[in-house]
Amino acid sequence: MKTRFNILSNSHTSSVRNKSISLRLDRTKVAEKDNTLKKKGNIMKKIVLTVVTLLSLSMTATATENRSEYLAMDVNMNSLARTLSLTVDQKREVEDIHNNFCSEMRKAEVADDAERMTLAREALKKDIKKLSGVLDRDQMRMYLRLLNITFVNRGVNFSE
Repeated sequence: MKTRFNILSNSHTSSVRNKSISLRLDRTKVAEKDNTLKKKGNIMKKIVLTVVTLLSLSMTATATENRSEYLAMDVNMNSLARTLSLTVDQKREVEDIHNNFCSEMRKAEVADDAERMTLAREALKKDIKKLSGVLDRDQMRMYLRLLNITFVNRGVNFSE
């Protein structure tokens, strides 16, 4: 019985050795996989950071390009007419006046920095003067509110 036990114990010991060797090999494989995953992770980090950098640069460039359009005053005339409760004749006249105002504001946009605000102020004064002859008091008050909100939202300050 002892011999049999020794044989079993020897086979048991060898199987434990084999398991420990296979566990070491498995650990080595896991470590290698971890290293490759870390390398892939670093590459992904670099790619993501590059994409974020490119997007932020393009957004900055777009923001500076659109800055020249902050004086554009194109509006939906049907919405304006509905908001101000314009009659058909008033709508026609307001549309003509507003088209002239828009063309003058476009000229102000492309002007030099020194002239830009002067031309915009003059265009605004003409627009208000012409519209005050077409709109009644309440309509004019609402139009001036809308115009003021538009300029504030675009960051235009005529008081400077």
